[in-house]
Amino acid sequence: MATETIDAKADRLEVQIKFCTEHVVSAAVRGDTGVHDVRSTRNEGWRCSCPCHRRCSHVAAVAKVTMRPVKA
Repeated sequence: MATETIDAKADRLEVQIKFCTEHVVSAAVRGDTGVHDVRSTRNEGWRCSCPCHRRCSHVAAVAKVTMRPVKA
């Protein structure tokens, strides 16, 4: 059985943006284990309240709806 990728899981999560500027993003993400707080700042980067210590689906979900596409 194939495992779900982080990006595939991120596509199905519910994201509520609390605050968003050019330099700060704060959101709540409803995942399989409850609601997690996600925050990004220019200086600190992305942080999530889940126990994962690497890139998680909660961060990926918020990034998908808040980041500008990079021009080639």
